[in-house]
Amino acid sequence: MTNNDRLVAWLENTVRQRYTGQVALVCLYGSYINGTEEQGSDVDCYFVPKTEEGLKLARTFLLDGVGYDIFPMGWERLEAIANLQTSQQPLVGDVQVLYADTPDDLARFKRIQQLLKTNLQDVDFRKKAAEQRFLRAFSRLPMEQYTLKESRLSSGGMLMDIAEGLAYERGDYYHRGLKTQFSDLLQLEDLPEGLAETYRTVVQSTTVEALHKTSLALLSKIDCPKSDPQPPAWPDAPNAGQDLAGLYEEISSTFGKIYRCATKNDPILAFLSAVCLQWELPWLDVLSSYDYHDLTTFAQRVRQEEAKLRQRISQTGGRLRNIPILKPFYRRKYKRTPVSVVDTGDFFQIQGRTI
Repeated sequence: MTNNDRLVAWLENTVRQRYTGQVALVCLYGSYINGTEEQGSDVDCYFVPKTEEGLKLARTFLLDGVGYDIFPMGWERLEAIANLQTSQQPLVGDVQVLYADTPDDLARFKRIQQLLKTNLQDVDFRKKAAEQRFLRAFSRLPMEQYTLKESRLSSGGMLMDIAEGLAYERGDYYHRGLKTQFSDLLQLEDLPEGLAETYRTVVQSTTVEALHKTSLALLSKIDCPKSDPQPPAWPDAPNAGQDLAGLYEEISSTFGKIYRCATKNDPILAFLSAVCLQWELPWLDVLSSYDYHDLTTFAQRVRQEEAKLRQRISQTGGRLRNIPILKPFYRRKYKRTPVSVVDTGDFFQIQGRTI
């Protein structure tokens, strides 16, 4: 049994024992259930809380060096995903329901899943959703006054918007998420001529000027009203202490994805993953060192940025919740036994003999 298997077993057991009536739904998605799991992959999981008490199920942590994030999603957010107003359609359409509190809760989720299918079958609806993605893609055009980091961030967001819009136009989305988005994009019918090659030239561009030029060439292949370019608007993100530690625990698996991309020589996923990291960590510089033709050196530089982040967490009083190895989970009543039990929230690291 793997750490991921043990974690899923713990999660289901914990919800059934402690959160009955507090959590409506727990869902698994991503590589753990869709066949793309690799060594170092986490378990993608969210839950729908019913009460304030139910929100306490949320947590981030590191397990054997891999980051995990069990996070809440409201019904309204799930409906927005089904209505193609926001991304992440696999969180509705490609999930394993681990727990449903009541038949009504499960039925409500099934209706949202059906809404997603209905919207993707509605030609006018999905066309409008695609246009919204293309408009946003135009707004992300990297401009010549941007830094290289900002230009790559903008162009990466543009690539993801274009890919998503093209899938919507054809009544589909990327069922395996970002990991296989580019290869799945190539499987779509009737792609604009030369789009795949131009996509690659954007990722391969090494200067601000080249990014501006190649991005313009890619946008010219999309039939959609244009919007004015907007500079990157960095999100508000924690930069110190325990909040920063939680963010790192949440996204540390993306660092691992970049390192695996370097090993497998997957430059496009490495670029898209770096874009996601850069968005969450604007005070670091992950993107400037990207090199399509030398992912090994790129990964080394990303490790240096990761080390800076961990150092900042330590210096500002944050503490990473790191579980070196996952053993069976024990109830608090076993803390009276004559072994060393380190309480890490609901996780118990057992040192010494197994109880």
